[in-house]
Amino acid sequence: SLLPYHRLSPDEKHFSAICSDISEMEDMRDMRSLIKKEFVNVWVRDPQLHREDYWHTHIDYEICLHGFEQQREAHSILLQKHDEMKRGRDEMKRGRDEMKEERDEMKEERDEMKEERDEVKVKHDEMKVKHDEMKVKHDEMKENNIIERIHNGMKEKNDRMEKNNVMKEMHDVMKKDIQKTEYDQHMFAEMDKVKKRARCLGNITFFCELFKRKMVTEQTMHECISKLLKNPSMDNLDCYSYLICNI
Repeated sequence: SLLPYHRLSPDEKHFSAICSDISEMEDMRDMRSLIKKEFVNVWVRDPQLHREDYWHTHIDYEICLHGFEQQREAHSILLQKHDEMKRGRDEMKRGRDEMKEERDEMKEERDEMKEERDEVKVKHDEMKVKHDEMKVKHDEMKENNIIERIHNGMKEKNDRMEKNNVMKEMHDVMKKDIQKTEYDQHMFAEMDKVKKRARCLGNITFFCELFKRKMVTEQTMHECISKLLKNPSMDNLDCYSYLICNI
């Protein structure tokens, strides 16, 4: 027959307390229920009447308790591994989140670059249109410039021809003036020579007259006449005048 809990022996109370401690654990609930179910129904019996059941139960309890300790250690290891795996998953999640943020940032940068590229393309198209317009205007200006350059060239050519004609006329006039001046100089030189020659001849005649009157010697007369005929210069005339004055 079943006995109340307070009539259990000290050993039975000890094992019952162990079972109670096991039953108060929050993890391994299946194992806790198994231990409680296997032993509590036996430990409330009278050990005097059920001695074999008591010791068999005690041995089975020892074995189950050892198995429970091993399972608890294994479970602790599994919990550690689980925590490590959880931390690894959290780190991987953080890494994925960071990679996602980086991808989002790169996507935003690509979108911004695409917008900038589109803006640059629009500006390039506008610049191309303006360039085409400027090219058309340049071609028109080039044609007008060619006509204007031809007109200016012809005008410059006519101006140069007029200037050349004027310069040619001036050159001819100057040439005539130079020729006239040279002719006048030549005539003046010839007239000067004639005057000098006449003066020398007059002096010689006068000197011969002096010689006839024996107022000068023949040698002196010969030297003065030779000098005057060779070079009718003022020095020779001065020499002649000096000679006349000293007669």
